Amino acid sequence: PKLDTEVFPHLMCMQARASMRTFNAQLAKVCPEDDSRFTIKKGPIKKPARIAVKVNEYNVENEGDLSKWPGICKVGDVLRVTICCVDGDAVFLAVQRIVEVFDLRDGNGRLKNMLGTRKHMPPRILINCVVRAANCTPIMAEIQVYLASIKYLADLQHRYYEIRRATSVDALIAEASAPAKPAETADVKAPEPEVPGE
Repeated sequence: PKLDTEVFPHLMCMQARASMRTFNAQLAKVCPEDDSRFTIKKGPIKKPARIAVKVNEYNVENEGDLSKWPGICKVGDVLRVTICCVDGDAVFLAVQRIVEVFDLRDGNGRLKNMLGTRKHMPPRILINCVVRAANCTPIMAEIQVYLASIKYLADLQHRYYEIRRATSVDALIAEASAPAKPAETADVKAPEPEVPGE
């Protein structure tokens, strides 16, 4: 088997499951459950097949440069969550808390401000942070911070993103029909954000 695309993705998923409790505890410090300014939506753990696709993309991007191997090290969103904020002040506070709770700094994660993007994607702040669970190798997680009103619109258009990303109709059908495990899709916090105009 190919380590980078057939073995490592499965190991990374196991590592993500083992780190989930620590990640959730840290998120609770960022956005306490009783604070109505935030809603946390936990995404499913990325599937091994999708991780392998990303690894292949990185390998093509690096033109087979073995000094960049393994490509699995570039995957930073096996654990992923979205924080929806009611306003700009809440966005600022969420980012500030993420930086503190996850000790975000050079060499220990990254923050990408995409609020002013002109690309075909919703404006947001993208943060990759390191989760260090007891008895586990550290794993990179992705936190996306949105204004709730922008996230609402982004969700309406997500199906089109999946269509653009698909390599074939068969791949699109397979991904759409694959069931997600209930524990992987549950929201950390139940209430949905209010969207202006609804």
